[in-house]
Amino acid sequence: MMGAMAFLSRMLTTNVALRFISQAAVSSEKAVALTRLILCCLMVPSTLLFQSKAGPWRGQPEIWLAMSGYALGIGFSLWTLATLRAQKSALLLRLRLSVVVDFLILSLVMIPLHLRPPAGYEGFLRTPDAGVLVLATVATGLRMSRSVAVLGAGLMLTLQGATIAIDMMRSSTHITFGIEHLFNWAVYSLGAAILAYAVAVWSRKLVYRAAQAERQAESLRQSYDLVLSSQDAKDTPLNPTIVLDGQRKTVGLVVCTLKGLHGRTGDWPAGRLIAEINSYFDAMATIIKGHSGLIDKFFGETMVAVFGLPKTRPDDAVRAVRAGLAMQIALSEMNESRKRVDAPELVHVVAVHYGNAAVGSIGSRGRRQYTVAGEVLAAAHELSVRAPSLGAPLIVSAVAFNAAKAVDGSVSLVAVRRTNAMDDSGTVYSLPQLAI
Repeated sequence: MMGAMAFLSRMLTTNVALRFISQAAVSSEKAVALTRLILCCLMVPSTLLFQSKAGPWRGQPEIWLAMSGYALGIGFSLWTLATLRAQKSALLLRLRLSVVVDFLILSLVMIPLHLRPPAGYEGFLRTPDAGVLVLATVATGLRMSRSVAVLGAGLMLTLQGATIAIDMMRSSTHITFGIEHLFNWAVYSLGAAILAYAVAVWSRKLVYRAAQAERQAESLRQSYDLVLSSQDAKDTPLNPTIVLDGQRKTVGLVVCTLKGLHGRTGDWPAGRLIAEINSYFDAMATIIKGHSGLIDKFFGETMVAVFGLPKTRPDDAVRAVRAGLAMQIALSEMNESRKRVDAPELVHVVAVHYGNAAVGSIGSRGRRQYTVAGEVLAAAHELSVRAPSLGAPLIVSAVAFNAAKAVDGSVSLVAVRRTNAMDDSGTVYSLPQLAI
C-alpha cells in the first residue's frame, strides 16, 4: 500500500513537472520569438541603409536573400507569439521547427554575404557573425529540451563550418585568420554547444525540483484547506510560529459517528457504501469549517474535529457546542431528502467535550499529522461510545457546556442524566433550546 502511494505520488509529481516544464518552455520560446522579432525588424532598415551599395533592386541578390531571411523571422515570430501553447503533443515539434527556422534565417543572411564579400573582408572569424552564431548556439538550450539543444547546436555548428569552408575556397587570399584562430573558434563553438545542452538539462532539473516543491506545498494546502476555515489558513503548520514538537492547549472536541450503517447496507456494493459515508462526512465537515473548526481525522465511520487549533480562541467551547447542534439539524435535513429518493435513514451520535490536550506533530518518521492527544481525546471517544445508551444523538459534557455557557449565556441545553464517564459531576447535556 505504501509502495502504491509512493508510486502515485511520484506520478503526480512527474505530471506536475511535465506541465511546469511545458509552460516554462513555452515562455522561453516566446521570449526567443520576441527577441528574434525585434532583431529582424531592426536589421531590415540597417541592411537597406548600410549594406546595400546600389539598393536591393539593382543586382544585389545577397541583399534580397537577407531580406527574405528577416521576413521569415518576422513572420515566424509573430506566428509563434500568437499560437504557441503548452500542448505536449505539438510543443516539441514546434521547438524543433523554431531552431530550424533560426538556422534558415542565419543561412539566408550570412552565407550570401560571405559568398560575395565586401572590400576589406578578412574572413568569417573576423566578423560579428561569428559571435552571433555562438550566441545562437547557446540560445538553443533555452528551449529546455535536450533533443532540441542537440539539433540546434548541430545546425549552428554546421553553418559556422560551412561559412569557414566558403572563406577557405573563395577568399583564401584575403583571409587573415590562422590555425590558432580556428582552434579558438572550435573551442568556443564546442563550449557553446555544451553550454546549450547544460542549460537544457539543468533548467529541466530546476523546474522539476520546483514542481516537487509545488506538489508538496499544494498537498499541504489541499490537506489544510479541507480541515481549516479560511481565516485560519495562515496559522496552519506551514507557519513556523506553530510548535510541532508539542505544546499544551485547551481545546474543544467534536466526535461524530455514523451508527448502524453496515447492518442496513450489507448487500450494497462497496462503491455505494463509500459514497454514502463520504456524503455524510462532506455535510458534517462543511459545518465544522463553518464554525472555524479543524477536522482532525477520519477513521471508519467516525470524524474527529478540534476547536482551538491552530490558535486558541475564547469561544472554542461555544463553537464546538454550536457545531454539534448544527450537525443534528443537518442530519435531519439530509434524511428528509433521502426519504424522497427511498434511501435509508442515517443515524449518528455526536459527542462534544472540552479540556486540556497535548498538541503537536504525531506519527511515524514517514508520515506525521498535526493533531491532539491525551485524556481529553480519550474522554471524548468514550462519551461518543456511551452516547447511544444515554438516549440522545447529541451529548455535550458538563465541562464543555459550562465553558460555553460562561462565554455565551444564550447556550441552553438540558441535562440528560448522570454518568461516571466524563467529569466529577457526571452530568451530560443534550436537547438544544436555541436556534443555530
